[in-house]
Amino acid sequence: MVSTTPQSSPSKAPLQASFPQRFAPWLTQIEAALAQQAQQWTTELAATPVGSSTHMANQRLGEAMAHALLGGGKRIRPLLVCLVAAGFTQRVDESTEGAPDSPQHVLSAAMAIEMLHTYSLVHDDLPAMDNDTLRRGQPTVHYQYGEAMGILVGDALQAEAYALLANHCPNHPQLVAELAQAAGLCQLIRGQWLDLSLAGRRITLDEVMTIHTHKTGALFGAAMAMGGIAAHQPMEVITQLRAMGHQLGTVFQIADDLLDTTATAAELGKSAGKDAGQDKNSILKYCTVPVARAHAELAQQGFLQQLAALPFVPARRGLIAQHLEWLCNFMLARRA
Repeated sequence: MVSTTPQSSPSKAPLQASFPQRFAPWLTQIEAALAQQAQQWTTELAATPVGSSTHMANQRLGEAMAHALLGGGKRIRPLLVCLVAAGFTQRVDESTEGAPDSPQHVLSAAMAIEMLHTYSLVHDDLPAMDNDTLRRGQPTVHYQYGEAMGILVGDALQAEAYALLANHCPNHPQLVAELAQAAGLCQLIRGQWLDLSLAGRRITLDEVMTIHTHKTGALFGAAMAMGGIAAHQPMEVITQLRAMGHQLGTVFQIADDLLDTTATAAELGKSAGKDAGQDKNSILKYCTVPVARAHAELAQQGFLQQLAALPFVPARRGLIAQHLEWLCNFMLARRA
């Protein structure tokens, strides 16, 4: 049982800078890499006679892939991969400590988890799932390009994520295993199924939190763990990072549940009020807003306590820990 009595809050990194401003160098690098990947797909698909029916069909497929991958998003999961890996990496030149220095295998891991996450959103929006028409402030893939294209784009994004890891991270096979496990039957898929199949039914608050852990926490856990794997950390550190990611997922999902009832579609970039409309098992179906926030703050406290114990290299500890603390606080304070 979570108490609603005010607790001594965890140390708050000031939320003065906006999210894109604070992480601009990292986000710019991630966005450029994703755009380059989308362009590569377009080039590969265009290798047919211009003007032919095949060329036009391939062109539309490439457009749908870019629409899904490049159409906005905060890029929190790939950012986590890069930040965690950087925390365990000694820089040669500390004079540019604030700039990203992600080697190719780290950036590939970051791209892969964003591609996997995007696939999950594309399929989540399908008529058989949440049947949504708005995502990241633009029409969903199936709404813009048709249901069949939505299915295929999601399938392609998932396959391309694993291909990216296999081709660019051959010395880190555990990255593939980590992402596959998080996206697989007993994690993300299980969470999605429970979310869908239990809609309209009365369940316990503990069961709601289980859905959150699998549906949302799985990929946050993978993002943190993949950063550690890319930086050659031992299994006990990987396990700690994964658990921290699950806590971030709890914070993020509770914030989403709160925003679904308080924010507008324009603020969210997706339909508002969907949980109540579909009788989904949002945390607010079972407790008040203060109790929901108390659950999120408890997860925050757990994350920050474990963050202080991570064996980051001394030269990077301060900067990376500050970034991760700020990000954790931002997840609950955000308005979109």
